[in-house]
Amino acid sequence: MHEVLTIGDITIDLYFKGKSLAMEKDRFTLAIGGKYVAEQFHEGLGGGAANVAIGLSNLGFNCAVAATVGENVFKQIALQKLINKRISSEFIIFERGYINISTILLSPKGERSIIHYPTPKQSFGFSPLQEANMQKCSTIYMGHTPGIDPDEKIRFLKLFRDSGKFIILNLGVDDARGNRTKALQLAGLADCLIVNKHEFSELIGKKGTLNLKKDVSFEVKYQNKLLVITDGADGSYAYHEGRVYFDKAPAVQSIEDATGAGDGYTAGFLASYLRNKNIQVAMEAGTEYAGKILKKIGAN
Repeated sequence: MHEVLTIGDITIDLYFKGKSLAMEKDRFTLAIGGKYVAEQFHEGLGGGAANVAIGLSNLGFNCAVAATVGENVFKQIALQKLINKRISSEFIIFERGYINISTILLSPKGERSIIHYPTPKQSFGFSPLQEANMQKCSTIYMGHTPGIDPDEKIRFLKLFRDSGKFIILNLGVDDARGNRTKALQLAGLADCLIVNKHEFSELIGKKGTLNLKKDVSFEVKYQNKLLVITDGADGSYAYHEGRVYFDKAPAVQSIEDATGAGDGYTAGFLASYLRNKNIQVAMEAGTEYAGKILKKIGAN
Protein backbone atom coordinates (compact mmCIF):
# COMPACT_ATOMS: atom_id res chain seq x y z
CA MET A 1 0.00 0.00 0.00
CA HIS A 2 1.03 3.65 -0.16
CA GLU A 3 3.71 4.95 2.16
CA VAL A 4 2.15 8.40 2.55
CA LEU A 5 -1.41 9.67 2.14
CA THR A 6 -1.82 13.44 1.83
CA ILE A 7 -5.24 14.91 2.60
CA GLY A 8 -6.27 18.42 1.65
CA ASP A 9 -6.98 20.27 -1.55
CA ILE A 10 -5.92 20.28 -5.18
CA THR A 11 -6.06 23.48 -7.18
CA ILE A 12 -5.48 24.37 -10.79
CA ASP A 13 -2.94 27.21 -10.76
CA LEU A 14 -2.69 29.64 -13.70
CA TYR A 15 0.43 31.84 -13.56
CA PHE A 16 0.95 35.10 -15.45
CA LYS A 17 4.21 37.06 -15.47
CA GLY A 18 5.06 40.12 -17.54
CA LYS A 19 6.39 43.66 -17.58
CA SER A 20 2.94 45.11 -18.29
CA LEU A 21 1.76 43.95 -14.85
CA ALA A 22 2.84 47.23 -13.28
CA MET A 23 3.71 47.45 -9.58
CA GLU A 24 3.86 50.29 -7.10
CA LYS A 25 4.78 49.98 -3.41
CA ASP A 26 4.57 46.17 -3.41
CA ARG A 27 1.19 46.15 -5.13
CA PHE A 28 0.07 45.39 -8.65
CA THR A 29 -1.56 48.47 -10.14
CA LEU A 30 -4.01 47.21 -12.74
CA ALA A 31 -6.48 49.67 -14.18
CA ILE A 32 -10.18 48.83 -14.31
CA GLY A 33 -10.91 48.19 -17.97
CA GLY A 34 -7.23 47.63 -18.76
CA LYS A 35 -5.88 44.77 -20.84
CA TYR A 36 -2.49 43.28 -20.08
CA VAL A 37 -0.24 40.88 -21.95
CA ALA A 38 1.89 38.38 -20.02
CA GLU A 39 5.23 37.28 -21.44
CA GLN A 40 5.17 34.08 -19.37
CA PHE A 41 2.35 31.65 -18.63
CA HIS A 42 2.43 28.45 -16.61
CA GLU A 43 -0.31 25.96 -15.81
CA GLY A 44 0.20 23.71 -12.82
CA LEU A 45 -1.30 21.93 -9.84
CA GLY A 46 -1.38 23.52 -6.44
CA GLY A 47 -2.97 23.00 -3.06
CA GLY A 48 -1.29 21.55 0.01
CA ALA A 49 -2.26 17.92 -0.62
CA ALA A 50 -0.96 17.96 -4.19
CA ASN A 51 2.19 19.95 -3.43
CA VAL A 52 3.35 17.73 -0.57
CA ALA A 53 2.45 14.50 -2.40
CA ILE A 54 4.35 15.56 -5.52
CA GLY A 55 7.34 16.65 -3.45
CA LEU A 56 7.44 13.34 -1.61
CA SER A 57 7.04 11.42 -4.86
CA ASN A 58 9.92 13.37 -6.40
CA LEU A 59 11.98 12.32 -3.38
CA GLY A 60 11.21 8.63 -3.78
CA PHE A 61 8.02 7.95 -1.79
CA ASN A 62 4.93 6.05 -2.92
CA CYS A 63 2.08 8.52 -2.35
CA ALA A 64 -1.66 8.90 -2.71
CA VAL A 65 -3.66 12.09 -2.45
CA ALA A 66 -7.15 12.47 -0.97
CA ALA A 67 -9.02 15.52 -2.21
CA THR A 68 -11.95 16.71 -4.31
CA VAL A 69 -11.64 17.41 -8.04
CA GLY A 70 -14.47 18.94 -10.03
CA GLU A 71 -16.24 17.22 -12.92
CA ASN A 72 -15.23 19.97 -15.35
CA VAL A 73 -12.67 20.85 -18.02
CA PHE A 74 -9.87 20.81 -15.44
CA LYS A 75 -10.47 17.20 -14.33
CA GLN A 76 -8.26 15.54 -16.94
CA ILE A 77 -5.55 18.16 -16.47
CA ALA A 78 -5.39 17.41 -12.74
CA LEU A 79 -5.45 13.63 -13.21
CA GLN A 80 -2.79 13.65 -15.93
CA LYS A 81 -0.45 15.76 -13.81
CA LEU A 82 -0.88 13.34 -10.90
CA ILE A 83 -0.21 10.39 -13.19
CA ASN A 84 2.91 12.09 -14.53
CA LYS A 85 4.16 12.43 -10.95
CA ARG A 86 3.27 8.80 -10.06
CA ILE A 87 0.63 9.88 -7.50
CA SER A 88 -2.32 7.55 -6.85
CA SER A 89 -5.75 9.13 -7.38
CA GLU A 90 -7.81 6.31 -5.82
CA PHE A 91 -8.93 8.56 -2.94
CA ILE A 92 -9.99 11.49 -5.10
CA ILE A 93 -13.67 12.44 -5.10
CA PHE A 94 -15.12 13.75 -8.37
CA GLU A 95 -17.89 16.23 -7.72
CA ARG A 96 -20.14 18.08 -10.15
CA GLY A 97 -20.22 21.83 -9.69
CA TYR A 98 -16.96 21.86 -7.73
CA ILE A 99 -14.06 24.05 -8.81
CA ASN A 100 -10.81 25.05 -7.09
CA ILE A 101 -8.73 27.45 -9.15
CA SER A 102 -6.13 30.17 -8.60
CA THR A 103 -4.92 32.95 -10.87
CA ILE A 104 -1.43 33.99 -9.80
CA LEU A 105 0.21 37.24 -10.90
CA LEU A 106 4.00 37.19 -10.57
CA SER A 107 6.32 40.16 -10.22
CA PRO A 108 9.82 40.16 -11.75
CA LYS A 109 11.18 39.28 -8.26
CA GLY A 110 8.88 36.30 -7.78
CA GLU A 111 6.41 38.01 -5.45
CA ARG A 112 2.85 37.13 -6.20
CA SER A 113 -0.77 38.08 -5.79
CA ILE A 114 -3.27 35.22 -5.84
CA ILE A 115 -6.94 35.30 -6.77
CA HIS A 116 -8.39 32.05 -5.49
CA TYR A 117 -11.85 30.60 -5.92
CA PRO A 118 -12.84 27.36 -4.12
CA THR A 119 -16.35 25.98 -4.15
CA PRO A 120 -17.34 25.85 -0.44
CA LYS A 121 -17.21 22.40 1.19
CA GLN A 122 -18.34 21.35 4.66
CA SER A 123 -17.16 17.71 4.70
CA PHE A 124 -14.58 15.51 3.01
CA GLY A 125 -17.20 13.24 1.47
CA PHE A 126 -15.09 10.08 1.28
CA SER A 127 -16.95 6.77 1.07
CA PRO A 128 -16.69 4.18 3.88
CA LEU A 129 -14.65 1.97 1.52
CA GLN A 130 -12.22 4.81 0.79
CA GLU A 131 -11.83 5.55 4.50
CA ALA A 132 -11.19 1.86 5.21
CA ASN A 133 -8.54 1.67 2.51
CA MET A 134 -6.90 4.85 3.77
CA GLN A 135 -6.13 2.99 7.00
CA LYS A 136 -3.67 0.84 5.04
CA CYS A 137 -1.39 3.82 4.35
CA SER A 138 1.60 4.05 6.69
CA THR A 139 1.81 7.82 7.20
CA ILE A 140 -0.90 10.47 7.05
CA TYR A 141 -0.39 14.14 6.19
CA MET A 142 -3.34 16.51 6.53
CA GLY A 143 -2.78 19.90 4.97
CA HIS A 144 -4.80 23.07 5.10
CA THR A 145 -8.47 22.19 4.52
CA PRO A 146 -10.43 25.46 4.49
CA GLY A 147 -14.19 25.17 4.81
CA ILE A 148 -14.23 21.66 6.26
CA ASP A 149 -16.06 21.51 9.59
CA PRO A 150 -13.55 21.17 12.48
CA ASP A 151 -15.48 18.25 13.98
CA GLU A 152 -15.21 16.43 10.64
CA LYS A 153 -11.44 16.94 10.68
CA ILE A 154 -11.23 15.70 14.27
CA ARG A 155 -13.31 12.60 13.45
CA PHE A 156 -11.09 11.91 10.49
CA LEU A 157 -7.80 12.22 12.36
CA LYS A 158 -9.15 10.03 15.17
CA LEU A 159 -9.59 7.22 12.63
CA PHE A 160 -5.86 7.30 11.93
CA ARG A 161 -4.92 7.94 15.55
CA ASP A 162 -6.85 4.84 16.64
CA SER A 163 -5.12 2.71 14.00
CA GLY A 164 -1.67 3.83 15.11
CA LYS A 165 -0.66 5.81 12.04
CA PHE A 166 2.03 8.49 12.11
CA ILE A 167 0.14 11.76 11.60
CA ILE A 168 1.54 15.07 10.34
CA LEU A 169 -0.71 18.14 10.43
CA ASN A 170 -0.61 21.62 8.98
CA LEU A 171 -3.08 24.20 10.26
CA GLY A 172 -3.97 27.34 8.33
CA VAL A 173 -4.58 30.77 9.83
CA ASP A 174 -8.34 30.41 9.39
CA ASP A 175 -8.30 27.19 11.46
CA ALA A 176 -7.11 29.09 14.53
CA ARG A 177 -9.19 32.19 13.87
CA GLY A 178 -12.34 30.14 13.43
CA ASN A 179 -12.14 28.05 16.59
CA ARG A 180 -8.85 27.92 18.51
CA THR A 181 -10.15 25.24 20.90
CA LYS A 182 -10.96 22.92 18.00
CA ALA A 183 -7.65 23.75 16.30
CA LEU A 184 -5.70 22.81 19.43
CA GLN A 185 -7.73 19.60 19.69
CA LEU A 186 -6.76 18.80 16.11
CA ALA A 187 -3.10 19.51 16.85
CA GLY A 188 -3.26 17.18 19.83
CA LEU A 189 -4.14 14.28 17.53
CA ALA A 190 -1.00 14.72 15.43
CA ASP A 191 2.49 13.32 16.03
CA CYS A 192 4.05 16.20 14.13
CA LEU A 193 2.73 19.74 13.66
CA ILE A 194 4.29 21.84 10.86
CA VAL A 195 3.19 25.48 10.66
CA ASN A 196 4.67 28.85 9.80
CA LYS A 197 5.28 31.53 12.42
CA HIS A 198 2.12 33.45 11.56
CA GLU A 199 -0.05 30.33 11.77
CA PHE A 200 1.49 29.36 15.11
CA SER A 201 0.93 32.86 16.51
CA GLU A 202 -2.75 32.65 15.59
CA LEU A 203 -2.99 29.16 17.07
CA ILE A 204 -1.72 30.24 20.49
CA GLY A 205 -3.40 33.66 20.41
CA LYS A 206 -0.19 35.70 20.53
CA LYS A 207 0.08 38.11 17.62
CA GLY A 208 2.99 40.12 19.02
CA THR A 209 6.67 39.27 18.94
CA LEU A 210 7.24 35.54 19.28
CA ASN A 211 10.69 34.38 20.36
CA LEU A 212 11.22 31.13 18.49
CA LYS A 213 14.69 30.65 19.99
CA LYS A 214 13.02 29.52 23.21
CA ASP A 215 11.06 26.30 23.56
CA VAL A 216 7.50 27.22 22.57
CA SER A 217 6.18 23.65 22.39
CA PHE A 218 4.56 24.02 25.82
CA GLU A 219 2.14 26.50 24.22
CA VAL A 220 0.42 23.59 22.45
CA LYS A 221 1.43 20.86 24.93
CA TYR A 222 3.84 19.43 22.37
CA GLN A 223 6.86 18.71 24.54
CA ASN A 224 6.86 14.99 23.69
CA LYS A 225 5.80 15.41 20.07
CA LEU A 226 7.48 17.12 17.14
CA LEU A 227 6.71 20.78 16.44
CA VAL A 228 8.21 22.50 13.39
CA ILE A 229 7.81 26.24 12.77
CA THR A 230 9.02 27.88 9.57
CA ASP A 231 9.91 31.57 9.48
CA GLY A 232 10.60 32.31 5.82
CA ALA A 233 13.98 33.89 5.13
CA ASP A 234 14.77 33.73 8.87
CA GLY A 235 14.98 29.94 8.79
CA SER A 236 13.05 27.23 10.62
CA TYR A 237 12.83 25.87 14.16
CA ALA A 238 11.89 22.49 15.59
CA TYR A 239 11.07 21.48 19.15
CA HIS A 240 11.18 17.97 20.56
CA GLU A 241 11.59 16.62 24.10
CA GLY A 242 12.90 19.90 25.48
CA ARG A 243 15.42 20.54 22.72
CA VAL A 244 15.30 23.47 20.27
CA TYR A 245 16.62 22.95 16.72
CA PHE A 246 17.37 25.70 14.20
CA ASP A 247 18.23 25.73 10.51
CA LYS A 248 19.29 28.94 8.82
CA ALA A 249 17.76 29.73 5.45
CA PRO A 250 20.48 30.50 2.89
CA ALA A 251 20.14 33.65 0.82
CA VAL A 252 18.41 32.96 -2.49
CA GLN A 253 19.91 35.13 -5.21
CA SER A 254 17.03 34.92 -7.66
CA ILE A 255 13.43 33.96 -6.85
CA GLU A 256 11.19 33.03 -9.77
CA ASP A 257 8.08 32.26 -7.72
CA ALA A 258 7.50 31.90 -3.98
CA THR A 259 4.28 29.88 -4.40
CA GLY A 260 4.46 26.49 -2.68
CA ALA A 261 7.77 27.06 -0.89
CA GLY A 262 6.21 26.18 2.47
CA ASP A 263 4.80 22.93 1.12
CA GLY A 264 8.19 22.27 -0.48
CA TYR A 265 9.83 22.60 2.93
CA THR A 266 7.28 20.18 4.38
CA ALA A 267 7.91 17.61 1.64
CA GLY A 268 11.68 17.83 1.98
CA PHE A 269 11.51 17.66 5.77
CA LEU A 270 9.18 14.66 5.82
CA ALA A 271 11.07 12.73 3.16
CA SER A 272 14.22 12.94 5.26
CA TYR A 273 12.60 12.52 8.68
CA LEU A 274 10.55 9.47 7.71
CA ARG A 275 13.74 7.77 6.53
CA ASN A 276 16.19 8.54 9.34
CA LYS A 277 14.34 10.31 12.22
CA ASN A 278 17.13 12.92 12.40
CA ILE A 279 15.39 16.26 13.02
CA GLN A 280 18.34 18.53 12.19
CA VAL A 281 19.12 16.72 8.93
CA ALA A 282 15.41 16.78 8.02
CA MET A 283 15.25 20.55 8.54
CA GLU A 284 18.21 21.02 6.23
CA ALA A 285 16.54 18.80 3.65
CA GLY A 286 13.35 20.85 3.92
CA THR A 287 15.24 24.09 3.40
CA GLU A 288 17.08 22.67 0.41
CA TYR A 289 13.92 21.44 -1.31
CA ALA A 290 12.06 24.71 -0.64
CA GLY A 291 14.97 26.52 -2.30
CA LYS A 292 14.42 24.47 -5.45
CA ILE A 293 10.74 25.46 -5.53
CA LEU A 294 11.69 29.15 -5.31
CA LYS A 295 13.83 28.92 -8.43
CA LYS A 296 11.04 27.98 -10.84
CA ILE A 297 7.47 28.94 -11.64
CA GLY A 298 5.02 26.52 -10.05
CA ALA A 299 4.17 25.25 -6.58
CA ASN A 300 5.78 21.81 -6.87
